[in-house]
Amino acid sequence: MTGAQTTSRLIGQSVMGTVNALEYSGSDLGAQITAADKALGGNCGTIEVPPNATDLSVTTAPNISSCHRLWLRSPARWAFNIGPVLNSNSGVSGDGAGALQTINTNRGWIMGTNLSSVSIDNVWATNTYATPPVDGTAVIQCYSCNGVSVSKNHVLGAGIIFTGTTASGYSYVNSANLSQDIQIDNNFVDGQSKTVDLADLTFTKYARMTNNIVQDAQFGLQWWGGNAQTDGASLNNTRWAQDITVNGLRAYNVRSAAWGGMGQDITVDEVVANKCSDVCLEWFRVKLEESFVPGQTTRGWILHPGYEHVRWEALIEKMEPERLFSFNWPHARAFDKGTFSPDYSEAPRTRVEFRLEETASGTLLVLSESGFETLPDDFRAEAFRRNEGGWIQQMKNIENYVARAL
Repeated sequence: MTGAQTTSRLIGQSVMGTVNALEYSGSDLGAQITAADKALGGNCGTIEVPPNATDLSVTTAPNISSCHRLWLRSPARWAFNIGPVLNSNSGVSGDGAGALQTINTNRGWIMGTNLSSVSIDNVWATNTYATPPVDGTAVIQCYSCNGVSVSKNHVLGAGIIFTGTTASGYSYVNSANLSQDIQIDNNFVDGQSKTVDLADLTFTKYARMTNNIVQDAQFGLQWWGGNAQTDGASLNNTRWAQDITVNGLRAYNVRSAAWGGMGQDITVDEVVANKCSDVCLEWFRVKLEESFVPGQTTRGWILHPGYEHVRWEALIEKMEPERLFSFNWPHARAFDKGTFSPDYSEAPRTRVEFRLEETASGTLLVLSESGFETLPDDFRAEAFRRNEGGWIQQMKNIENYVARAL
């Protein structure tokens, strides 16, 4: 057939047309979607794949023009590395579990370059690519893109988003060709034990992640901002992963909930990692079970060899970003397996404070532990000696960490 009926609905102050892609003949849903996209022309509108359709397959990549949105309301099977082709100011919406998209990709289902103002929401997809995909396999890969929103998507066997730059090498990266203004909210990824990340933000600035869940994957978030050195000669290269904020990430059975390199102004808050195999919620060789929250007790297990049976806990007092962190913690008399008790309810406590102070040459870290006078006389000296030696070693660890990060 040569045309299709168009209906209209009012959104805000604009009249949007909706075209039914299945009213165009053919067995390739991709070609039908492209035909519907052409029918909308320069008008803003929605290309709908209506609900309750069956046996839909896509063998050619459908085009989604500017000011058009593809609404996938029925399941469809997509050929290898075939996905929607978005233009700036366009997007894709799904219709939940009843409209599962079966994709087959080892890159991005949707590929984009220099796009702005695109969104993908409520898409449910499963990736059938047989072998473990490479890093960056996701619903969307976007290079030097500006204004990308991905929300309420549910994906199996692939990540949600990979962002990067069109620059041909690190020396050509600049603020103009970074990806930026990335919003990642309320997504779910089951990596199915593949090497995928919920979000992989490379050469990206101004990104926000809120209330996402990832399991059986590589990373919840991975960021990368370039090379720490150039032929071993420089430690002052620009960090091109900038201003990334994570809040409310839940990760299970991952290599790491959130990690990266060459980043600047990275904020990670309210992240919970359960069964994490590598870079976990680990702090001073303690595997934590909860994040630090002022007024709440955080617990975990000591990872130092020979002390894995020791339960760790601390009541978090204050957290003032880039200035102050303090907590109080209990003191056990003995740590050997035969006498150690994880019940700290009656144990004496001391207060630990980390304070950052600006100096003429940089930033000074001041560590103090107070309250030893409240410990019993027959235990005070031993507790002081033990903790003094421990903090000397931990300060060396901090010094080494900062040196590696510079």
